[in-house]
Amino acid sequence: MSTDNVNHRIKRKTMQKRVTTAARVVAACAFMIFYPSASATGSADWASMTLGTINENPQLQAQQRAVSANRYGRKAASRPLFNPELQTSVEREGEETNYQIGLSSQIDWWDVKQTRTDVAEAQFSLAEAELSALTNQLLARLVDAQLNGYLARKALALASEQVSRDYAMLSLSERQLAAGEIAQTDVAIAKAILADSLVWEGEASFAVLQAEQTLEQLGVRDMGFPAIPDAVWQDEPALLPGSDIMALPQSQVARFSWLVAKQQAANERQGNKPVPVIGLGAGKQAGEGLVSLNVSVPLQWRNDFSDVNAAANEQALSAELMFKNTLQAQQSAVSLAYRNALQHRQRFHRWQQLSAGQLDQQFSVLQSRYAQGDLSMAAYQNQITQLRQGKRAALALEAAFKESHLTWLQVTATLPSLLTAMPAHKPGAEGTR
Repeated sequence: MSTDNVNHRIKRKTMQKRVTTAARVVAACAFMIFYPSASATGSADWASMTLGTINENPQLQAQQRAVSANRYGRKAASRPLFNPELQTSVEREGEETNYQIGLSSQIDWWDVKQTRTDVAEAQFSLAEAELSALTNQLLARLVDAQLNGYLARKALALASEQVSRDYAMLSLSERQLAAGEIAQTDVAIAKAILADSLVWEGEASFAVLQAEQTLEQLGVRDMGFPAIPDAVWQDEPALLPGSDIMALPQSQVARFSWLVAKQQAANERQGNKPVPVIGLGAGKQAGEGLVSLNVSVPLQWRNDFSDVNAAANEQALSAELMFKNTLQAQQSAVSLAYRNALQHRQRFHRWQQLSAGQLDQQFSVLQSRYAQGDLSMAAYQNQITQLRQGKRAALALEAAFKESHLTWLQVTATLPSLLTAMPAHKPGAEGTR
């Protein structure tokens, strides 16, 4: 072997070590920057922080006030409808002074108070159901924003690592070009590979900014991207029986909306009926004692409430049909979310078993083979592109798995109880960040 060939191989090995070392340093820095330890969130528990953030949401607080208002309305509806009326009269007739005193009141003959109380009870239950539905919705939005932040940061870390690798490869190819070892086309290919990585890095960086903006809109300020415990993704999805479908917040909202309309229709019918008035009086007239009993009933000959009552009945029937439609939609949504989450879970776990981190090792292998002269730049580009597509596909599989599982948690309204029952997430524990 000539001296030039020996020097050439030594030079290529030296370049290979520099590229590999630079890539390892970049990977370590990217991991530290984009995946801070769970202790960065302090000793506060992820679940309590998430619930606390939701409790401070103005929309949720407004709904809590609505529940409180309906609670007062329920108490008010249970009180008597009518107040008695005091009536007195005094008159002088010759030498005699006549006087009379009495009490009269409208009588709740048709039990309007009970129908009004039933309306208030249904309205209070509806407000509580709307609060449960809103809590579930806001929690899902917040956890989804945290998940998007985690996925965006992970993509940015991968893209930044690839950009650094490509810069190192471009530097190597430029030195090889200067030494006359490769052609200008190979340098152009290295630049094309770098350009593709820069595009992905820019897209991932923008996704991180969008995730941060979404978290700020949801009230997250200082805790950044808190770690989502792995326990959130552990339970395998399951179908819900019909009784559980009925208990879902959206089903309860539709059910109590129907009950409110139904009770309002009954209250409308009862309230349009004539209200009798009864009065008792005592006094003195022409020197004689006087006791009176007065009863009056409005004659509603000119009042026709049939159209008003029919409108209220139609409104109640409409709400009942909407309730049935909501039940069907909820059952369909739960079934779809279950099947989708189960399929994505199986695909992701199958991929985890197949890959076992082999893609990361192959990046270094390809760089070593190119630096040693075993691969041309065109062959390197082809294989590195396939590996990067595999990394992106792996991230897409993880995203599909966790997003579909979160959708199932939201549709089944499991998220609030899951967070409430979750043990404290200790600093340093693994999780989705």
